[in-house]
Amino acid sequence: MVQYEGINLDSVIQSLIKQHGEQAEICFSAYEDANIHLQSLDNTMKDIFEGRAENPYQHAISALRPADFGGWSVKHQVGHVMAMRIEEELGRDALIKCVGKPCKFLITYQESAKKIGDPNRAYIFSDYTISNLDRLFLQSGE
Repeated sequence: MVQYEGINLDSVIQSLIKQHGEQAEICFSAYEDANIHLQSLDNTMKDIFEGRAENPYQHAISALRPADFGGWSVKHQVGHVMAMRIEEELGRDALIKCVGKPCKFLITYQESAKKIGDPNRAYIFSDYTISNLDRLFLQSGE
């Protein structure tokens, strides 16, 4: 049982699941499975960089809308997990510098994931994906 400032989070979560059913379960399980979703995103970005995606935007979105989640998107939960890792390891200023800069956000997340050094806690993107993101980051002038 997790407790935070006297609030039993397990009870809050169970209450939300009762009130909102499947949506709440999907939301909370996306946090637990963030590494799985990040691995899927990594593989999807490789497809995009190698030209194997007809519509790169839709291909990327599909990585964060897995079939086993009933078509619900997990991008917000996964992004939140990534933001938490950045803030925990590199500080709030590092996170703030990523606002509105998606390539910088992913590259900064990678830096925090490597600092954590535990692939069970923070997925580490492939070097291939990060080198391509670095290239896009430099080209975009983010």
